[in-house]
This record gives sequence, structure tokens and C-alpha cells, in this order.
Amino acid sequence: MRRTFLVGLAAAIIGGIGIWLGTQFDMNFTNTIMGVGGGVILAVVPERSPLMRLVGFLIGYVLGAFFTAMVLGLIPGGTTTVGLAVAFLIIFVPIAIISGLTTNRIPAWTMLLGALVFTAGFTSGALAEPWTAAEKFPGAFFSILAMSGIGFLTVIVAELVPEKKRPKAAEAASDTPDPDADQPTTETSQSDNTPEPVAGGTQ
Repeated sequence: MRRTFLVGLAAAIIGGIGIWLGTQFDMNFTNTIMGVGGGVILAVVPERSPLMRLVGFLIGYVLGAFFTAMVLGLIPGGTTTVGLAVAFLIIFVPIAIISGLTTNRIPAWTMLLGALVFTAGFTSGALAEPWTAAEKFPGAFFSILAMSGIGFLTVIVAELVPEKKRPKAAEAASDTPDPDADQPTTETSQSDNTPEPVAGGTQ
């Protein structure tokens, strides 16, 4: 209970700080939300170690940046049909290979999350003003990554706080069955064992 409260509180605080920083540095609102949200998700899902989750996220983030650059035409040939097919292969093939070679020690979902964070965080603003995409790409790459790192590092501290365990005596008491449960009463037992008088007995 305490850890859940701390995780929620940390996520709320860092979300507010991230939005404030975004306004101070003239960052896109979507960049801030996607960055902080991706970092928080990476921290709260307890699959594998935090280090392996972080490594997978960074791999996917780089792949997502390359995919986005191709889709937006920042890399020659990326907007053609063949280029788009290659862009999708660049996302999914390395993720499958890395996840398989590491026997899922680097989870596939962390790489997909990293790719999604950058692609969704940058593409919406870039499509609205495509002529500024090349200029904003480097800044967006590092700003979204910074927001993700802040979200991850803040929440992972709360996630590592151990839960308070119940005392063993209380657990034993709750697991011990009630000795009086489902037991017949003494009066009922005695009445059941009393022999019935024999009709026409000896005078």
C-alpha cells in the first residue's frame, strides 16, 4: 500500500515538473507527456531488472528515431513504399532478434515502448509543421529522452521501496481454521447418542 502511494505521488509530481519544464524551454506538450509517461511505465512494470528495462528502452528509442526520420522524409527514400517497408523492418526485426538472443532478458515490450515514445511524441508536431521537422528533430530527440529519464529515475526510487509485510503471527492467526466451525454442539451430540426406549419393555 505504501509503495503504491509513493509511486502514484512520484508520478504526479514528476508529471507536473515535466510540464513546467516543457513550458520554460518551449518544448512541445506532446513531447513532454510522452517522455514522462514512457519513463513512468518503464519504471512501474516489474518485469526484469530496472537496468535491462532501461537498456531495452534506449535500443527501441534509437530505432524509433530512425523509423521516424525515414517516415518524415529526413532520410532519402524513406517516404516511398519500399522505404516505409524498410522502416517497419528496422523496428521489428532488430527487436525480435535482440529479444531472442538475450532469451528475453531484454524484454521486447521495453524496446517497443522506447520506439513508440519517440515516434508518437515527435511525429504529431512534425506533421503539423513538416517544414520544421529537420530543424526540430535533434532537440526533440534529446528533450523526449530527458523527460523519459526523469520519469523513470523518479518513479523507480519509489518502486524499490519494500512493501511492509504482515507479521507472521497475524498471518498464522488468519490461516488457522476456527476449531468451533462446522462442529456439532455437545447437546446435539448427546441427544443423538441417547438410546430410544424399547416399546413393551419389562414391567
